[in-house]
Amino acid sequence: MQREAFLRAATSRRSPYDVIVIGGGANGLGIALDCAHRGLEVLLLERAAFGAGTSSRSSKLIHGGIRYLAQAQFGLVREALHERALLLRNAAGLVTPLPFILPAGKRLELYKYAAGLKLYDALAGEHKLSTSRILDSTETRRLAPQLGRAPLVGSVSYTDAHFDDTRLLQALAHSAAARGATLLNHMPVVALHKNARGQLRAVGVRDALGGATHDFEARVIINASGVHGDAVRRLADATLEAEILPSQGTHLVVPNRFYSSGHALVMPRTPDGRVMFVMPWHGQALIGTTDTALDKLVDPPVPQREEIDMILTVTARHLHRAPSRSDVLSAFAGVRPLAAAPGSARSSKISREHAISVDSAGLVTVSGGKWTTYRRVAEQCVDVAVKLAGLRARDVSTRELELVTPDSARGGVDALGFPARGVAHIGAEQAALAAPLSDALPYSGAHFAYAARYEMAMTVADALAYHTRALFIDARAALDIAPRVATIMANELQRDTNWVASELAALRSIAAPFILTPTPVRETRG
Repeated sequence: MQREAFLRAATSRRSPYDVIVIGGGANGLGIALDCAHRGLEVLLLERAAFGAGTSSRSSKLIHGGIRYLAQAQFGLVREALHERALLLRNAAGLVTPLPFILPAGKRLELYKYAAGLKLYDALAGEHKLSTSRILDSTETRRLAPQLGRAPLVGSVSYTDAHFDDTRLLQALAHSAAARGATLLNHMPVVALHKNARGQLRAVGVRDALGGATHDFEARVIINASGVHGDAVRRLADATLEAEILPSQGTHLVVPNRFYSSGHALVMPRTPDGRVMFVMPWHGQALIGTTDTALDKLVDPPVPQREEIDMILTVTARHLHRAPSRSDVLSAFAGVRPLAAAPGSARSSKISREHAISVDSAGLVTVSGGKWTTYRRVAEQCVDVAVKLAGLRARDVSTRELELVTPDSARGGVDALGFPARGVAHIGAEQAALAAPLSDALPYSGAHFAYAARYEMAMTVADALAYHTRALFIDARAALDIAPRVATIMANELQRDTNWVASELAALRSIAAPFILTPTPVRETRG
C-alpha cells in the first residue's frame, strides 16, 4: 500500500465514490473491506494512523465475554462466539486460541463459575474451542505457579482467543486495498457538504502531512469514527445530541516475572463489578482493564491514577508477587464509544452491542461494538448504506473471506504478525536490519522498514505504536530505539535529517503518557 498512489487516485477522480467511510479503526476498515468485497467503490479517511484510536488499545482478546453472561446478554455472547470462530479461520496466525483459568476461593463460588462456563460452552455450540472443566487447587497452581496464597479450592479452565490488534488491523487494510478500496491515513475530515436537498454528498478534508485541502464526493457517507462520532455528526448539524458515552479502559504491561504462565488468568470481583485479566503478551504480562465513564474526551487518552491503582490493587490480591508502579513497562488507555447517552447508566453495565443510526441528512453512523464482532457490525452497516443510497452491490458475504497480507499466500505471517517473506526479504536486502534493535523488544529493523515501505507508516510514532507494538510493550525501550527507527524510515520515505529531528521530538511527547514514574529496573525480554 502506498499513500501517494491512493492520494493521486482520490484527487484525480471525477465521479463520486459509492461510499466514503470516516474512521480507520476496526469498524471503519471492516466496512471498507465489506464494501470492496461487494464491488462498491469506497474511500476510507482516517484522521491519524490506521487504528490510532481505540482499536489499537484493546484487551487483545477475541471472546464471547464471560461477564456478559451475568448481565443475561446471551444473544451478544452467542454472536461473538460465532464471530470468534470465523476470525480463527479467516485470520489464521493472527488470531489464536488461548487457555484461561478462573480461580475460586470457595466451593460454592467454584460451582457457580463452572455452571456459567458450561453455559458459555453451550452458547458456542459447534464453535466451542474446548470443554470447560474444573481443576483442583494443585493443578491450578501447576498451571499458574505465580498465583498468590489466598484461599484456593480450585479453578475452572476454558479457552477463548487472543490477537495482536494492530496486526489484524493491517490485514484488514491490505485485504480492503487488494479488492480496490482507496485508503488514506492522516486525512482528517473537517467538513460535511450537503446538496440542495439537504443531503450529505461530500466531505472536506485536510491532509495532515501535506497541508492541502480536498473535497471528495460519495453517494453515501458512513461515520465510523468511534469516540469522535458525535463530533463528525455535528459537522452536519451542530444541534445534534450526543449518542456516544465514552468509557475509558486502561492496561498495564509488566515484566513476565510477575506472571509467565501460558494460561491467561481471570481476576474476578473488581471494585467496579467487572473482571480483569493478566495474560502473556509479546514476552511480558498484560493486565487490564478498567471501565471509567468520561465527562469529556482527552485525545490521546491518558491512564488515570485511580485506574492504575485499581489494576495494581486487584493484581496484588491474585499474584504471589505484586507489581508496583515502578515495575510498569508501559501504561496505555483506550476509550470505548459505547452506544448510550451520557448519564444513562454506569458504563460497566452498558451493553457492548452496537448501534447504527441515520440522521436527517443521510449520514450513517455506527457506534459501540468490539473487536470480536467488527465483521458483523460492518456487514450490517453496509446493508443499511446500500439500501439508503440504492447502491448496486454484489450479493456476497465476508463470512468466508480470508484476510490477506501482501505475501500471505507465499509465506504466512511471522511470530509478530508481519508478512514473513516480506520482512525476510528486507533483512536479506539489508543485513544490518535483520537483527533485533533491542534486547527488550522483539522487532528487527526490517519490521520498521516494512511498515514504512508497504503499510503506510508515515511517522516514527506510527511505526512504534500502530504497526509494531513497541511503545505499548516497553515505552522506554521504544524511545531508546527511536533514533535508529527514524533513520530507517527516513531512508524508506526519502526524508532528511530535519524530518528525523522533528519526528523524535514529536515521539517524546506522544510517549510520555505511556511511562509511569519512578523509572523501573530495565530487563531483557522473556
